[in-house]
Amino acid sequence: MILMLEITYPAPKAEELGQAFIDDLQANPMPDYVKFVEEYVSWGADGIKTNTFYELEKGKEEEGLRYVTAHELAMTKAVDGFRVLHLTPVYRMAEAYSVINMKGPEV
Repeated sequence: MILMLEITYPAPKAEELGQAFIDDLQANPMPDYVKFVEEYVSWGADGIKTNTFYELEKGKEEEGLRYVTAHELAMTKAVDGFRVLHLTPVYRMAEAYSVINMKGPEV
């Protein structure tokens, strides 16, 4: 399962957020069942928006979701103006077929 995370924060808080992120990862290292995939960044008048993708190990989705949620909650407390807009589990198409009880093409 892929976990798609969309956050926003004021541009002047970027350095503060970066340090809070490092501090939290040092205190709570990312477990093996959560894998960083990619991050995309955009910005505008509202500040900086980041879309981050994590892959959660099959069978450990609940634990992975708990870890990412706790990490983002720590950022919310550490940086004024930091907001989680969306935290959405998404599936690769091959995985989605089994979720909806449908046989898809072999991959």
